[in-house]
Amino acid sequence: MATPLDRLRRLIPPSAGDGHHRDWTAVEERLRLPLPQDYKDLVDVYGGGQFSDHVGLLVPPPTRIGSELVTYNDGHMGDLDNLWSILDDRPAELAADDLRLVVWSDTIDADSLNWLVRPGEPADVLPGAE
Repeated sequence: MATPLDRLRRLIPPSAGDGHHRDWTAVEERLRLPLPQDYKDLVDVYGGGQFSDHVGLLVPPPTRIGSELVTYNDGHMGDLDNLWSILDDRPAELAADDLRLVVWSDTIDADSLNWLVRPGEPADVLPGAE
């Protein structure tokens, strides 16, 4: 059975990637959380960069300025908490204080794609999956 990454490779054949080996253990230690294996596989195949000149993949170093995964996420939840306290509109799905959003991609429209991290749940488990 084809994996999602296999299907993506057929749709968007990867170039040679960026040729960099990432020390995933060190990255996960810096983030203080495990990363989903499918994200690590995606970065290992494609490296950093953009899909369709729209979605930019955040990756561990070495990478282009502004797209480094750990640096991009430093203080991210604090920034969101401040914004939500000002606007008084924290999403109900994120009501628990121990949840964390981790940005893994951004877009040219200034949107971000995030993982919802729940304490004690493995990184590869989708919410509600059993």
